[in-house]
Amino acid sequence: MSLLAKSGHGALVAWQPSGSGAFVTIAELRDLTTPGLSRNEFDSTTQNVDIDTYVLGVLRREALAFSMNFIESGEPTHDHVTGIQKAIISNMMTGWRYSFPNGLQWIMSGQVQAIKMTDPVDGLQSADVTIRMSGVMSIAGVPVGVSGG
Repeated sequence: MSLLAKSGHGALVAWQPSGSGAFVTIAELRDLTTPGLSRNEFDSTTQNVDIDTYVLGVLRREALAFSMNFIESGEPTHDHVTGIQKAIISNMMTGWRYSFPNGLQWIMSGQVQAIKMTDPVDGLQSADVTIRMSGVMSIAGVPVGVSGG
């Protein structure tokens, strides 16, 4: 049993609906998937060595993904006038902030890549949202992806 394990409850995603300025928390968030970090590998093994060698490429992020209780009308962070539906329609690049339950924050730029809404016969209206990040980011205020850093 781990005494150090923490609950993921309380994580939040916020965005800058106007493309800059204040962050606004997306309403009715459910499960969140933090962008995974990875580097592509390149085999650099040469003829004169008897074991493999590798070089890792640039830092890459998977998409930020979350599900939410979808509120078609009346929720300004969801709708097509001021919300994330507007962001995918306009293909807007904007700021995104992922806040972990302990308060640590990742701040990134990105675009809404996908919104998949569900209207079940018996159940909640919901949506799965995918945000594709691009460019420099920060983790707890520390820049990541800056040239030479």
